[in-house]
Amino acid sequence: MFSDDHQVLLNKAMELEKKGDPNSALNIYKDLVKVFPRVPALYFNMGNISFDGNDYHSAKKHFEKAIEIDSNFKEAHFNLGNTLKKIDEVSSSAYHFERSIQIDPEFESAYFNLANLAKEKNKFLTAIRNYKETLRISPDNYVARSNLVFTYMKKVKSLF
Repeated sequence: MFSDDHQVLLNKAMELEKKGDPNSALNIYKDLVKVFPRVPALYFNMGNISFDGNDYHSAKKHFEKAIEIDSNFKEAHFNLGNTLKKIDEVSSSAYHFERSIQIDPEFESAYFNLANLAKEKNKFLTAIRNYKETLRISPDNYVARSNLVFTYMKKVKSLF
């Protein structure tokens, strides 16, 4: 897909990210997108850089573009869900976690994040169901296990 020169640029961008120079990496990705506007991974990488820099509105735009190009890009849906949660668009956030699960029914992190959203909204049964799915996939996830216990306790308290 990429010419040798463009592959070198892509590798340079990824190297800059690893070395802690996200702004330079972002500039390279922007240049690459001008040449390859239909490569969802470029937008995904720009979204990750924007998210890590707390620029959630830019991150949202980049993840949405990645999904526009590839509607089955589960990681883009997942990261968009995380981004939307940061900007208090919780119902849209849940949609993108659910979409990630539709694409990959074994996507543990999406179940976990859905459970956390539900717990925060006191939707205990939904939270419990999603924590159980998280644990089905990853039985050693102790955070999910402790959140499940905590959610059961909150559910019981809500009955009184």
